[in-house]
Amino acid sequence: MILSALYFELREKLEGNIKKGQSTFALMNINTNKFVSLKEVAAFLGLSQKYIYSLVEKRKIPFYKPFGKKLMFKLDEVQSIVEDSKVDHKQINAAAEDAANEYMLGRGRAIK
Repeated sequence: MILSALYFELREKLEGNIKKGQSTFALMNINTNKFVSLKEVAAFLGLSQKYIYSLVEKRKIPFYKPFGKKLMFKLDEVQSIVEDSKVDHKQINAAAEDAANEYMLGRGRAIK
């Protein structure tokens, strides 16, 4: 199985950072303004290729098909999708509290 240069680049940087005790955020210094394959974007995100295909099918991840067959991705676009999907923990807690209150009110009780 042939692994891409991006995979090796990520692996080397990750292993080097772990040995030095540095943060793995140093990985973001790689060139993200280039096109990569499905396998490479799956490795970059730590997701399966099957899941990436499902994201493509649902149009939840930007992709290119320059020759009508092979999927290509730009890492900077994929990275921006991930960064834009931040969920505020207060928003989650408030939604859970509202759902709990609705449930309890439906049963004739209210949470104080």
